[in-house]
Amino acid sequence: MVQTVIFDLPSSFMLGMIVPLLCPRGIGAARSLLLNRYFLVTVLIELFLFIPLGAYLFSFYPAWSLTYFIDPGTWELGNLRTLAGSALAGYLAANIGGFLLAARLVRAGKAKVAWMTLGAVSAALGIFCLVTFKQLTLVGTYSDWKAVPRTSVPIFAHRVGWIIGLDGALMGSVLLLTLRDLMREE
Repeated sequence: MVQTVIFDLPSSFMLGMIVPLLCPRGIGAARSLLLNRYFLVTVLIELFLFIPLGAYLFSFYPAWSLTYFIDPGTWELGNLRTLAGSALAGYLAANIGGFLLAARLVRAGKAKVAWMTLGAVSAALGIFCLVTFKQLTLVGTYSDWKAVPRTSVPIFAHRVGWIIGLDGALMGSVLLLTLRDLMREE
């Protein structure tokens, strides 16, 4: 798992789609799309595991979090905080949007369209990762990235890599255990 703003928005959208797609009967039986445990689980995983890590990484490694596309040193601190806050709110909005899209498609009997959407977003994210592989695997400041030769550090030689790895393992475990329990009731 990689925690950069551009990577996280589609990842949050995909995370939102997973529960409705794997628990179609529960989604179909729920009286409300928003007032049910499936929605609650999806949002809580985002709020407690995904967003705090994104906030930490954006606070301490803003150039890497912006995939070195923007030099955070050229922004005023207030504008950078606004951008960070907007990104974090965007993660939650993308998560909720993914959930609602998948849940509505499942309820309408169009789960195949939802699966295709999830596949298309996954493919686009995979292409993004291939194109920006160096930006995602090197941590440093914007100056480190632009230096010739680069002075950025490989991600797993830096604490960022281990933090992301641990959070990814925790998030994956929580998601799998939660889905296991929800799917047992299907």
